[in-house]
Amino acid sequence: LRNIINFGIDNTSPLGKWHRKGGNYKMSDLQAVYVHQYLDHFDSIVEKTTELYRYFQSIIPSSIRTFPNCSDGVPFVSCICVLVENSKVIMERLLENHIYCRKYYHPLVPTPNAVEIYDQIICISCTVDMTKEDIDRIVQLLLK
Repeated sequence: LRNIINFGIDNTSPLGKWHRKGGNYKMSDLQAVYVHQYLDHFDSIVEKTTELYRYFQSIIPSSIRTFPNCSDGVPFVSCICVLVENSKVIMERLLENHIYCRKYYHPLVPTPNAVEIYDQIICISCTVDMTKEDIDRIVQLLLK
């Protein structure tokens, strides 16, 4: 605890050793500006990404399932998560077309359901810079 309080510096030794278990953990000026801008525009970000997510849901065929959004009615979306067969092939296709996607969080316990979902899930970034045309393109690539 003393090392954490002192940012990893051990003041009990004459050389002032540094321990990796301590750290500053303070926000930089650049990080603060980013968070400030994000919070200033939070409502418009939620509105735009919700609109894109709902549009995506309205045009996808039943062969593409979305991973449930666990929100309280208004989906706060930073990515669109879909469950598809051959996710590795589809991810490569998306990335070749400059659509950034990935898998998040490998299952901590490899239960059959967790592994099945992980094998099928693709998380596609959803940003305020996207358009409905971008969503149309993503759906076309998912269906190829």
